Order: sequence, then structure tokens, then C-alpha cells
Amino acid sequence: MNPEFKVMLEQAQDRYLKTEQLAQLETYVGSIPDRVTLYRLLRDRELPILELVAFKLEADLTDAESKQLENSIKYLSLLLRYGAMAMLMQDLSLVKHRLLDWVNQIVTLQDNREIYQQAQTLLEQALTKELSRPQLDLLKPFLPHLS
Repeated sequence: MNPEFKVMLEQAQDRYLKTEQLAQLETYVGSIPDRVTLYRLLRDRELPILELVAFKLEADLTDAESKQLENSIKYLSLLLRYGAMAMLMQDLSLVKHRLLDWVNQIVTLQDNREIYQQAQTLLEQALTKELSRPQLDLLKPFLPHLS
């Protein structure tokens, strides 16, 4: 559950939600069907999307080692999965604290930053083709770039 809503609901145990809090909750609950639909689409289309990214990445970076390319796609897969779950739960901390810090460290240690950033750009291009504008707007905040 979204941490903000969790705190809000815990605080409201001995009082009613304020009008603006109730409006926030209503907006979130109203968006759940769209979030579930997008989550299913990403789950079902992940492989073709990542294959497209991998083929383009390999074609663009002919000098890169195959292990570096493979690792970049693995990290991208994790980012997409965590991003999809974070979008579903509307919880950006899932991506920022559980994945992004770790991927940043690994990519830096493996000297793989440029390849990963190129892969991320290609993923964004693939998602732009695969998703509708409202779906892309829903997902994009939950797919942050490496720092």
C-alpha cells in the first residue's frame, strides 16, 4: 500500500478523514482499474519489449561485451518489474529504496553505466510505442533514471 495512504489511514483511526485526504484516497481508488490493466499489459508484454530493446542495444553497441549487454537487460527487467509494482501500489519508494540504489552501485562497479543508460533510453522508446499516452503517464514516474 502507498505509505502516505497507510499513514493517513492509521491517523484516521480516531477521527474521520479530512476532505482533501478523502479526495486523494478517492482518486487513488478510482485509478486502480487502470493500474491493474497496465500492470497486466506490462507483465504479458515484458519479454517482447525487452527483446526489442536487447536487439537494438546489440545493434547500436557492437563493441560492447555480451555480458555487459546481458547485465543491462537484466537490470532493466528488474526496473520494469519493480516500476510496474510501484505503479500498481502508487509507491515510489519500492523503486527508489529497494532497487535504484542497488542498481546504481552495481552498474558503477561493473563500469556499465553508459550501456545501461542507452538501454533505459531504448526501453522508454519501446514503451512509448507499446503503451497509450495515459498508460505511459501513469508508469513514467515509477521508472526513474540512474543518478
